[in-house]
Amino acid sequence: MKIVFTSDLHYPITHKWQLKELVENIAAENPNAVILGGDIAENLKDSQETNSFTFPHFRLCLELFTKRLTCPVLVILGNHDLWTDSPSNNSLMIWNNIGDVVKSCGAVYLEDNPQIIIDKPTNVMIIGSYLHYDYSAAEKTGVASGYDKDYWRINKHRVNNDGHYLKGLPDDIEFAGALARSLKTQLVDSEHHRGHSRSLHGAADDATASRRRLGDGYSLFRQFVLSGLHFVM
Repeated sequence: MKIVFTSDLHYPITHKWQLKELVENIAAENPNAVILGGDIAENLKDSQETNSFTFPHFRLCLELFTKRLTCPVLVILGNHDLWTDSPSNNSLMIWNNIGDVVKSCGAVYLEDNPQIIIDKPTNVMIIGSYLHYDYSAAEKTGVASGYDKDYWRINKHRVNNDGHYLKGLPDDIEFAGALARSLKTQLVDSEHHRGHSRSLHGAADDATASRRRLGDGYSLFRQFVLSGLHFVM
């Protein structure tokens, strides 16, 4: 079993020739699957150039992989994929439409479609989700100590460009929590599909300590990595 993972391609900041070279190097490895782990393109640039959901840079980058590789190309989003500076579409509208774009490019959108990679005798299920930065990721010591979530709601733009370019999403903590619940549902459904009898033994409750530093989504990933189930994260 050979799985290639790459992320933060940020096309067109990364030039097309560089991406083509990367794809050729990947193809030479003959992998069973390729995972593109977010920040595939600079959607902010797309939103400045078009007011429709065409995502030209995002599409071109994905198709460099899907048109050359014979294995499944699995996609999750990064925050830059949701950035927008357009008056006619916000980040929530992008979130609700970009999965169809991924599929139209011949890739698999992991946000709602766990993928089983079959390579007997080892079959691997891959589950992925966008990790949203919420206020729980703030350090509790040093310069961030003494500030609560209301402070970060007002001042996020001072420390993170998401505060400028993620527009129209629900409250950060609410959105991160919704993603975590969706991920948990996928894991439960996938566990049942694979015939596991092991319970999830309070993954959401156990997430509290980890989310202080890394947020709800990551703590759920961490829980299932530590549980010993046969998932690749």
